[in-house]
Amino acid sequence: MNALNKYVKSIALILLISTFTVVLSKFIFEQLTYKHRDLSVNVEVQSNEDVKLGICINTMPGQFGSDLHQFKLKAGETSICSIPVPKESSIKRLFLLTRPEFSSFVIKEIRVGGFYREIVWTAEELQEKLRSNTTILEGGSDYSVDENGLHIVLTRTAPVVSIHQSWAESFYDALGRDSLIFACSIGVLMLLSLILFRQKLLGWSDNPGTYSIVFSSVFLVFIFIPFFSAKEIESSENRILAPFPDFNQLIWKIPAQYTKYYEDHFPFRNQLANLNNLLRIKVFNTSPLPNHLSLGKEGWLYYNIEEVRHAYVGATLFTDEELRRIKRILEEKAAYVEGRNADFYFIMPPLKHSVYPEFLPSNLRKLGPLNKRDQVMAYLKENSKVKLIDPLEMYLAKKDSVRLFYKTDSHWNQLGAFYTYQLIMKRIARDHPGLEPLSIDDYTISRSKSYTGDLLDLIDLHNLFYREPYHLTPKNPSEQHLIITYNNIGDEVDYVAYENTVDTLPRLLMFRDSYADYLKYHFSNHFSYSGFSWTHTLQPERVKLVKPDIVVFEQMERFVDDLLIENPEEVRAELRKNQP
Repeated sequence: MNALNKYVKSIALILLISTFTVVLSKFIFEQLTYKHRDLSVNVEVQSNEDVKLGICINTMPGQFGSDLHQFKLKAGETSICSIPVPKESSIKRLFLLTRPEFSSFVIKEIRVGGFYREIVWTAEELQEKLRSNTTILEGGSDYSVDENGLHIVLTRTAPVVSIHQSWAESFYDALGRDSLIFACSIGVLMLLSLILFRQKLLGWSDNPGTYSIVFSSVFLVFIFIPFFSAKEIESSENRILAPFPDFNQLIWKIPAQYTKYYEDHFPFRNQLANLNNLLRIKVFNTSPLPNHLSLGKEGWLYYNIEEVRHAYVGATLFTDEELRRIKRILEEKAAYVEGRNADFYFIMPPLKHSVYPEFLPSNLRKLGPLNKRDQVMAYLKENSKVKLIDPLEMYLAKKDSVRLFYKTDSHWNQLGAFYTYQLIMKRIARDHPGLEPLSIDDYTISRSKSYTGDLLDLIDLHNLFYREPYHLTPKNPSEQHLIITYNNIGDEVDYVAYENTVDTLPRLLMFRDSYADYLKYHFSNHFSYSGFSWTHTLQPERVKLVKPDIVVFEQMERFVDDLLIENPEEVRAELRKNQP
């Protein structure tokens, strides 16, 4: 019996050491070969004319224009456009745009290098990514493949080509397979060595303390692995990870900071988190992040962070004084805009919860007949002359015939945005005859599958959930073109503007949030200039710079409390000066 126990212990020890060797080898391989290395994307491209090519690396979901690099291409010449990848970040998507917008170029290949080997995509492989996964921003694009490469044609209505996230994932997957093959090879060698030389290598295993030493060693290695690993790796939880502690500080602060760092960076944390999310949803039917995400009925997901939950259920309501303050602040905005001969309109899109309450979980229900949005809209309709646009009634009337919001995202889909655009334009047309919205019949509609979105990124289970975007392609494209500018004012984010060749049309300025992303292209059909400022603050400098005829202030229900934020002092000072 003692011999049997000794034999079993030896086998267990051999398997433990071999498994640990595989894990450690994979981690070391990844750290030494690419996680610590400078990466670059090299695009071999040829243009038919002199153009300026912009290549933008997207490192966060939904991002556009975060890291733009521009290259001057000479007609007929082949150029290598090299773009460094931000350190310790993963590429999500690759955008290409040109100036002038009506341009064509040929991509011969794209290489990603900087680690132990380069990974190459040929024109044929890139075409597959375009065909199955690409989103051409706001329109369609022509592309074809021949012996010279992948031919891309960009137009004013399709000014940007986007190579999807799956393209980037494919080379990270390739590196992951390399590291796994390397680690398994090392593990097999360790296993064979331990079996063949068990007496010499494990002769000390008769000692009862041997196993304690092995387990203690494994524990210590796992404790210190993050100390030598990449200092900022991405999380599958769509949040900023704890930074590596700065040693240039009081020494007793370092242990607590390292504890937080280790909790965010220990080996295989993302994989274990994904497994935990999958088990919670599939086996226990519970949300893996109950304070961020609620599992609704029939596969619906709902945002459940505190500000969203409180906004919808009506846990607290505005006081009469707060309602009067909101009215004053909005009227100040309107008066400032109208003092510059422009019309002001306010719209607050409701939460998905209010449009599709029938799919909500039973623990996420309104506590009473009203919440804060209901209060604000009712109060303003009764007591203010601010031009309001309330889309909730329209959504409730249409939702049985067409889906208006994504099941697995907190935002409306392209149809929900289109019908909102129609509603806004119809209200504007009452003051500006001739600005009638386009009809849904003016578009060709198609659908696809997408594995991105704010709620999906929280749980990183893109193989389990997906969303189905609509693609609205205009049958008769207008001549507007996109200007991408980065000279933000105040707290603006990614200011974007369109210009139209018909310069006699009015000028539009919209202060907005992410809900307006799908609105931009539709509005640009009707205005000589349409600018979109991502902020919940009226920026007087932007108003003076754009000189709009129409200002739309859009603010989603999630940020209803932001209605209490006072206007900039310049706005209030000018209004005081103009008072009799």
